Amino acid sequence: MSAEFEIPLTDEQEASSTPFALVIWPDIHNDWNPREESNLGTMICFHRRYDLGDKHQYKDPDEFESFIDRHHLRDGKGGILHTLYMYDHSGLYLRMDRGFSDIDPARWDWGKIGYLYVTNDQIRECYGRLTKANIAKAEKVLAAEFADYNNYLQGNVFCYRVMEVDDSGNVLVDQPNDLIEFSSGGVIADGPKQVAELVLGNELLEEVRERVGDRIHFVDDLFDVIPRPPKRKLVEMEKIVVNDPTEGGETR
Repeated sequence: MSAEFEIPLTDEQEASSTPFALVIWPDIHNDWNPREESNLGTMICFHRRYDLGDKHQYKDPDEFESFIDRHHLRDGKGGILHTLYMYDHSGLYLRMDRGFSDIDPARWDWGKIGYLYVTNDQIRECYGRLTKANIAKAEKVLAAEFADYNNYLQGNVFCYRVMEVDDSGNVLVDQPNDLIEFSSGGVIADGPKQVAELVLGNELLEEVRERVGDRIHFVDDLFDVIPRPPKRKLVEMEKIVVNDPTEGGETR
Protein backbone atom coordinates (compact mmCIF):
# COMPACT_ATOMS: atom_id res chain seq x y z
CA MET A 1 0.00 0.00 0.00
CA SER A 2 1.32 3.44 -0.81
CA ALA A 3 0.31 6.95 0.06
CA GLU A 4 1.11 10.36 -1.36
CA PHE A 5 1.14 13.68 0.41
CA GLU A 6 1.94 17.24 -0.53
CA ILE A 7 4.66 19.51 0.85
CA PRO A 8 4.76 23.21 -0.11
CA LEU A 9 7.22 23.61 -2.98
CA THR A 10 9.39 26.49 -4.05
CA ASP A 11 9.02 27.95 -7.56
CA GLU A 12 12.27 26.18 -8.42
CA GLN A 13 10.88 22.85 -7.33
CA GLU A 14 7.63 23.32 -9.22
CA ALA A 15 9.59 24.02 -12.38
CA SER A 16 11.38 20.67 -12.07
CA SER A 17 10.30 18.04 -14.57
CA THR A 18 13.06 15.50 -14.09
CA PRO A 19 11.46 12.08 -13.45
CA PHE A 20 12.74 11.20 -9.99
CA ALA A 21 10.74 10.45 -6.85
CA LEU A 22 11.54 10.33 -3.15
CA VAL A 23 10.37 6.94 -1.86
CA ILE A 24 10.00 6.50 1.92
CA TRP A 25 9.25 3.30 3.82
CA PRO A 26 9.48 1.97 7.43
CA ASP A 27 12.94 0.79 8.48
CA ILE A 28 11.88 -2.35 10.30
CA HIS A 29 15.40 -3.80 10.39
CA ASN A 30 17.13 -0.90 12.13
CA ASP A 31 17.71 -1.33 15.87
CA TRP A 32 19.68 1.89 16.37
CA ASN A 33 18.86 3.35 19.79
CA PRO A 34 19.28 7.14 20.00
CA ARG A 35 20.14 6.87 23.69
CA GLU A 36 23.30 5.00 22.74
CA GLU A 37 24.58 8.10 20.95
CA SER A 38 26.16 11.19 22.47
CA ASN A 39 23.38 13.22 24.09
CA LEU A 40 23.32 16.44 26.05
CA GLY A 41 20.68 15.18 28.45
CA THR A 42 20.73 12.13 30.70
CA MET A 43 17.63 9.93 30.76
CA ILE A 44 17.23 7.88 33.94
CA CYS A 45 14.29 5.45 33.93
CA PHE A 46 13.02 2.64 36.12
CA HIS A 47 10.64 -0.08 34.91
CA ARG A 48 10.03 -3.69 35.90
CA ARG A 49 9.73 -5.03 32.35
CA TYR A 50 11.48 -2.62 30.00
CA ASP A 51 15.06 -1.42 29.75
CA LEU A 52 14.51 2.27 29.07
CA GLY A 53 16.62 5.40 28.80
CA ASP A 54 20.35 5.51 29.54
CA LYS A 55 22.40 2.86 31.33
CA HIS A 56 22.81 3.77 34.99
CA GLN A 57 23.90 2.38 38.35
CA TYR A 58 21.02 3.60 40.54
CA LYS A 59 19.48 0.76 42.51
CA ASP A 60 16.02 2.30 42.78
CA PRO A 61 14.12 5.55 42.17
CA ASP A 62 14.74 6.78 45.73
CA GLU A 63 18.49 6.75 45.18
CA PHE A 64 18.12 8.90 42.08
CA GLU A 65 15.66 11.22 43.84
CA SER A 66 18.46 11.88 46.34
CA PHE A 67 20.76 12.78 43.46
CA ILE A 68 18.15 15.24 42.18
CA ASP A 69 17.92 16.94 45.58
CA ARG A 70 21.69 17.10 46.11
CA HIS A 71 22.19 18.81 42.75
CA HIS A 72 19.22 21.18 43.17
CA LEU A 73 17.57 20.00 39.98
CA ARG A 74 14.04 19.93 41.33
CA ASP A 75 13.95 23.68 41.96
CA GLY A 76 15.81 24.50 38.74
CA LYS A 77 18.81 26.02 40.48
CA GLY A 78 21.19 23.26 39.46
CA GLY A 79 20.00 22.55 35.95
CA ILE A 80 17.01 21.46 33.88
CA LEU A 81 14.83 18.55 34.95
CA HIS A 82 11.86 16.98 33.15
CA THR A 83 9.64 14.19 34.44
CA LEU A 84 8.89 11.33 32.04
CA TYR A 85 5.64 9.36 31.83
CA MET A 86 4.92 6.28 29.71
CA TYR A 87 1.67 4.82 28.38
CA ASP A 88 1.94 1.08 27.70
CA HIS A 89 -0.99 -0.02 25.58
CA SER A 90 -0.55 -1.50 22.09
CA GLY A 91 2.83 0.23 22.02
CA LEU A 92 4.97 2.49 24.19
CA TYR A 93 4.29 6.22 24.27
CA LEU A 94 6.12 8.89 26.26
CA ARG A 95 5.15 12.31 27.50
CA MET A 96 7.29 14.89 29.22
CA ASP A 97 6.03 16.71 32.33
CA ARG A 98 2.45 15.48 31.96
CA GLY A 99 0.79 12.10 32.22
CA PHE A 100 -1.92 10.35 30.22
CA SER A 101 -4.94 10.98 32.44
CA ASP A 102 -6.76 12.44 29.45
CA ILE A 103 -6.90 9.00 27.81
CA ASP A 104 -6.56 6.75 30.86
CA PRO A 105 -8.02 8.48 33.95
CA ALA A 106 -7.77 5.30 36.05
CA ARG A 107 -4.02 5.04 35.34
CA TRP A 108 -4.28 1.38 34.37
CA ASP A 109 -1.59 1.58 31.71
CA TRP A 110 0.59 4.57 32.51
CA GLY A 111 2.79 6.08 35.17
CA LYS A 112 5.99 7.96 35.88
CA ILE A 113 9.08 6.14 34.65
CA GLY A 114 11.90 8.60 35.32
CA TYR A 115 13.55 11.86 34.37
CA LEU A 116 15.48 13.65 31.64
CA TYR A 117 17.98 16.19 32.95
CA VAL A 118 21.06 18.28 32.27
CA THR A 119 23.09 20.06 34.96
CA ASN A 120 24.30 23.64 34.82
CA ASP A 121 27.87 22.36 34.69
CA GLN A 122 27.04 20.32 31.60
CA ILE A 123 25.45 23.36 29.95
CA ARG A 124 28.62 25.38 30.67
CA GLU A 125 30.79 22.60 29.28
CA CYS A 126 28.72 22.45 26.08
CA TYR A 127 28.05 26.15 25.44
CA GLY A 128 30.80 27.93 27.38
CA ARG A 129 28.64 30.00 29.71
CA LEU A 130 25.44 29.65 31.70
CA THR A 131 23.22 32.29 30.12
CA LYS A 132 19.48 32.49 29.45
CA ALA A 133 20.17 31.99 25.74
CA ASN A 134 22.28 28.89 26.35
CA ILE A 135 19.74 27.47 28.78
CA ALA A 136 17.09 27.95 26.07
CA LYS A 137 19.36 26.12 23.60
CA ALA A 138 19.74 23.25 26.06
CA GLU A 139 15.95 23.07 26.49
CA LYS A 140 15.51 22.73 22.71
CA VAL A 141 18.11 19.98 22.57
CA LEU A 142 16.42 18.07 25.39
CA ALA A 143 13.07 18.38 23.62
CA ALA A 144 14.61 17.01 20.40
CA GLU A 145 16.30 14.13 22.24
CA PHE A 146 13.00 13.28 23.93
CA ALA A 147 11.14 13.36 20.61
CA ASP A 148 13.72 11.07 18.99
CA TYR A 149 13.47 8.51 21.78
CA ASN A 150 9.68 8.65 21.81
CA ASN A 151 9.58 8.04 18.05
CA TYR A 152 12.14 5.24 18.41
CA LEU A 153 9.96 3.45 20.98
CA GLN A 154 6.95 3.81 18.67
CA GLY A 155 8.86 2.40 15.70
CA ASN A 156 8.89 5.67 13.76
CA VAL A 157 12.12 4.90 11.94
CA PHE A 158 12.29 5.21 8.16
CA CYS A 159 14.37 4.67 5.04
CA TYR A 160 14.34 6.82 1.94
CA ARG A 161 15.72 6.53 -1.56
CA VAL A 162 15.63 8.70 -4.66
CA MET A 163 14.37 6.54 -7.54
CA GLU A 164 13.64 7.19 -11.20
CA VAL A 165 10.00 7.16 -12.30
CA ASP A 166 8.10 7.41 -15.56
CA ASP A 167 5.60 10.13 -16.46
CA SER A 168 2.89 8.26 -14.55
CA GLY A 169 4.97 8.07 -11.38
CA ASN A 170 5.82 4.37 -11.66
CA VAL A 171 9.26 3.46 -10.37
CA LEU A 172 11.69 2.37 -13.10
CA VAL A 173 13.83 -0.28 -11.47
CA ASP A 174 16.16 -0.95 -14.39
CA GLN A 175 16.97 2.67 -15.18
CA PRO A 176 20.42 3.99 -14.17
CA ASN A 177 20.06 6.42 -11.29
CA ASP A 178 22.78 9.00 -10.76
CA LEU A 179 21.11 9.98 -7.48
CA ILE A 180 21.27 6.49 -5.97
CA GLU A 181 23.71 7.76 -3.34
CA PHE A 182 20.84 9.82 -1.94
CA SER A 183 19.44 7.08 0.25
CA SER A 184 19.51 6.39 3.94
CA GLY A 185 18.04 4.29 6.70
CA GLY A 186 17.58 4.78 10.41
CA VAL A 187 15.87 8.15 10.01
CA ILE A 188 13.84 8.91 13.16
CA ALA A 189 10.90 11.24 12.56
CA ASP A 190 7.26 11.85 13.52
CA GLY A 191 6.21 10.31 10.21
CA PRO A 192 7.02 10.07 6.48
CA LYS A 193 6.01 13.67 5.87
CA GLN A 194 8.64 14.88 8.31
CA VAL A 195 11.22 12.63 6.62
CA ALA A 196 10.42 14.31 3.29
CA GLU A 197 10.65 17.74 4.90
CA LEU A 198 14.04 16.88 6.43
CA VAL A 199 15.42 15.57 3.14
CA LEU A 200 14.03 18.24 0.83
CA GLY A 201 14.78 21.00 3.34
CA ASN A 202 18.46 20.06 3.61
CA GLU A 203 20.55 22.63 1.75
CA LEU A 204 23.22 19.98 1.17
CA LEU A 205 20.70 17.97 -0.87
CA GLU A 206 19.76 20.77 -3.25
CA GLU A 207 20.17 18.51 -6.28
CA VAL A 208 17.67 16.06 -4.82
CA ARG A 209 15.21 18.86 -4.11
CA GLU A 210 15.44 20.10 -7.70
CA ARG A 211 15.13 16.66 -9.29
CA VAL A 212 12.35 15.24 -7.09
CA GLY A 213 9.97 18.18 -7.11
CA ASP A 214 6.60 17.10 -5.71
CA ARG A 215 7.01 13.38 -6.38
CA ILE A 216 7.01 11.90 -2.87
CA HIS A 217 5.73 8.39 -2.12
CA PHE A 218 5.33 6.52 1.16
CA VAL A 219 5.07 2.73 0.95
CA ASP A 220 4.73 -0.01 3.55
CA ASP A 221 7.72 -1.80 2.09
CA LEU A 222 10.28 -1.01 -0.60
CA PHE A 223 9.16 -4.16 -2.38
CA ASP A 224 5.79 -2.49 -2.95
CA VAL A 225 7.46 -0.50 -5.72
CA ILE A 226 10.36 -2.70 -6.86
CA PRO A 227 10.43 -6.44 -7.62
CA ARG A 228 11.30 -8.60 -4.64
CA PRO A 229 14.60 -10.38 -5.29
CA PRO A 230 14.32 -14.13 -5.95
CA LYS A 231 15.13 -16.59 -3.19
CA ARG A 232 18.72 -17.70 -3.19
CA LYS A 233 19.11 -21.04 -4.95
CA LEU A 234 21.54 -23.67 -3.78
CA VAL A 235 24.17 -24.32 -6.42
CA GLU A 236 26.93 -26.85 -6.63
CA MET A 237 30.22 -25.27 -5.66
CA GLU A 238 32.88 -25.38 -8.34
CA LYS A 239 36.14 -27.12 -7.51
CA ILE A 240 38.78 -24.68 -6.36
CA VAL A 241 42.33 -25.10 -7.55
CA VAL A 242 44.79 -24.30 -4.76
CA ASN A 243 48.37 -23.59 -5.77
CA ASP A 244 50.92 -26.08 -4.46
CA PRO A 245 54.62 -25.34 -5.03
CA THR A 246 55.48 -29.04 -5.33
CA GLU A 247 52.61 -30.47 -7.35
CA GLY A 248 51.79 -27.35 -9.33
CA GLY A 249 48.33 -27.27 -7.84
CA GLU A 250 45.75 -29.57 -6.33
CA THR A 251 42.00 -29.85 -6.46
CA ARG A 252 39.87 -29.97 -3.35
